[in-house]
Amino acid sequence: MDLENLSKLRVASNVHTLQEIADIGFEILKNPMFIEDRAGVKLAYSQYAEVDDPKWKKEIVDSHREVQPRNENIREMYDGYDAAIKKHLPVIINDSDMEWPRIIKPIVIGGGHVATMVITAYLEELHDEDVDVVEILSHFVVDILRQEQYFLSSSGHAIENFLIRLLNGEKFSAESIREHMKLLHWSSKAYNYVLDIFPQAEQIMDAGVEGVLDEFRRLNGCHAVSHDNHIVCVLSMDKEYSHLPDEEIPITPIMVKYDYIAGVSQSFQNLAHLHNAYTQAKGMSEIAATLKNGPIYYPYDEGAIYHMMELLDNQLPLKQFCHKKVLELEEYDTKHNTDLAPTLHAYLESFRSISHTAEVMFIHRNTVSYRINKCFEILGTRIENENELFSFIFSLRILEYYNKKQGKMPPHWRY
Repeated sequence: MDLENLSKLRVASNVHTLQEIADIGFEILKNPMFIEDRAGVKLAYSQYAEVDDPKWKKEIVDSHREVQPRNENIREMYDGYDAAIKKHLPVIINDSDMEWPRIIKPIVIGGGHVATMVITAYLEELHDEDVDVVEILSHFVVDILRQEQYFLSSSGHAIENFLIRLLNGEKFSAESIREHMKLLHWSSKAYNYVLDIFPQAEQIMDAGVEGVLDEFRRLNGCHAVSHDNHIVCVLSMDKEYSHLPDEEIPITPIMVKYDYIAGVSQSFQNLAHLHNAYTQAKGMSEIAATLKNGPIYYPYDEGAIYHMMELLDNQLPLKQFCHKKVLELEEYDTKHNTDLAPTLHAYLESFRSISHTAEVMFIHRNTVSYRINKCFEILGTRIENENELFSFIFSLRILEYYNKKQGKMPPHWRY
């Protein structure tokens, strides 16, 4: 091996992405290469290779892979592929029925075949030395994949890899998504939801998360991955649900067992919308961590208003959107050390029920009645107009979110 290629291999040992490996591999081998997972999802390919071949463009560049039965005429290719997997070593495949020879190298982690490197002799003849280069490059690929935990699961890693690419917003054509779903045996139903799941307590997911993921994966219609220190589940259901999915997928017992809560996206039908749904679920999980109101699930349809507040808070002071009278009520609470604003909030969102407000606030009914009458006195209204009612509830929700975010009130209070 010449000094120039040795130098490039040294560079490859310090890279951090599979794409960099694919690019350096092309520079050294003078032939294009790609890395794919076991579902045929392309993880990286030689983007600078000028390959004048429609098949390369379709299967590699555009990632459109068709499921085809084995062609028995190309027996050596499949025998060599099986041998490469069994021995964990790169193998040169040179079959008379194949248009181009290639080197195939299985990527094995923890004894499991998780991905494959393929170098095709589109541009240059293959040499024995190329096998050594591929073997060295494969070790760098393993190091990168080890950093991505979803490749290391005992089962379903191909599904996880594809899901995470979609969650991260990578674009696939409709045809490509359909083909990948077939490869993964994915049965998408009428209603799909993304759940962004995390512990109720302020702690990170520990090393035992793989066992928890397996519990979620055993549920029919539930695809689970570890992503961004949370568990992300994609639920596929026949019916739309309002709060609990357990009629079809008994997920709540696992949530209760580990004291988890989750942000829940709106329903969607096409996996092309997975990134948007994940954005909704992740937004709601962040809101849930602030509000801590007690429920297990925080559906986006019910909490989108808080997501809007979070986005606004990065641009303008939230309190400027509050009704002036509500701000006066908060000032009264601050000055006299009272809890009128939280009581009014609970009262209005309890459909003006004195008994339910007392239950929520853990106070006596007479205390609720006194506080509400005091609120009406300070506000100068009994809040009987619909527009006024909406404005007051909206303003109180802003104060609830703002004050909980600032750590100025108990998280269990309904403000």
